[in-house]
Amino acid sequence: MSGRGGSVEAMGEETTRIPHLDDHRRQLRQQGDGDAGPTSVLGVQQFFRERSSGRPRPSHFEVFQRTWPCLYQRARSTKRPGVAVALFDPEAGRVETAILRAQDAGDAKVPGHLVVGHHPLADLHAADTVLGLRHAVLIDVPGEPAYRLVDLASLAGTRDADGDALRAARVQGFGAFELGRSYLHAVPLEAARALPPAPEAAWARLPEPGLTMLPRTGRRDGGVEGLTVVDLLGSTGGPAHSTSCSASVRPVAELCFVRVGQPKEEGNTVPVYGGMLREGILLGRYDRCDAMLGEQSLSRMHALVLRLCGEVYLLDLASVNGCYWEVDGPGEEWDVGEVLDRRRVFRLDRPMSFLLGATSRLYWTPR
Repeated sequence: MSGRGGSVEAMGEETTRIPHLDDHRRQLRQQGDGDAGPTSVLGVQQFFRERSSGRPRPSHFEVFQRTWPCLYQRARSTKRPGVAVALFDPEAGRVETAILRAQDAGDAKVPGHLVVGHHPLADLHAADTVLGLRHAVLIDVPGEPAYRLVDLASLAGTRDADGDALRAARVQGFGAFELGRSYLHAVPLEAARALPPAPEAAWARLPEPGLTMLPRTGRRDGGVEGLTVVDLLGSTGGPAHSTSCSASVRPVAELCFVRVGQPKEEGNTVPVYGGMLREGILLGRYDRCDAMLGEQSLSRMHALVLRLCGEVYLLDLASVNGCYWEVDGPGEEWDVGEVLDRRRVFRLDRPMSFLLGATSRLYWTPR
């Protein structure tokens, strides 16, 4: 599902079963993010200079006059539940929209999510290079009246309508955010369908926003080859392999990130504590990830592991080369005949192993 060149609706979960690893390898790009350029560091520095100088920016009401006609059209096009989302790039004057909703998975539902960024594969895409390649992710949680917004360790940051920086938040009703220079507006579909088409009238009748900042867990600004261990209270240790935790704080799982062909025992194996899963454990080859592996077939921000409503999930962050569940367990490097299952969302409810891109393997072991 690409956000390139227009609006996109997140429909049912796409699942691709690939029967052989050789077929999988042929589908992959050597470079995890293809030709997509990274966030402009100079652009981000200029953005912060503009903010500190007091240069006026459009208000959320002014932006809403641009986003609401698109959101209204989206809301009227479907009767299903969900959240209508609009991304406005003030430099280009362009609005892109999508619908966020939980996905059907057999008899149950799994979270739906939208990745926002300037990567062409992002579900909501803007050309602004101050925006991160994968700047933030919106998540619709099954059975919850609220949705989540998680910043993906972006350089330019994510802010609420009052200009306060946020890392992760639970949102009810209307949501208004700034992602670098860009603006993000979200309205639950049921509420949006009851609002008038005129932006001024709709603004006056918007559902009362409810924003709950999730507790910060002390994520590092720079990554290491391994995870930063964060305990249930949110305190930060050093690199995972050298961190000892209090015996009173027990890990909920174990995670191992390793190169394909390398024994699991030689990988970065760390205990996962509950506090780490509030904001999520960010996996990729970017040095701001929580777990970093310098493999070129990985995207910079490849996947996110986090807990939602008591369940732990692996979310693919619109990566180029995907996340694949090794249905029959891990095999040897490019083991012919191994069955792979590609999805955007996996529930981590048992010991599982995944291929991330072409050359990275993730082991998940609940405790």
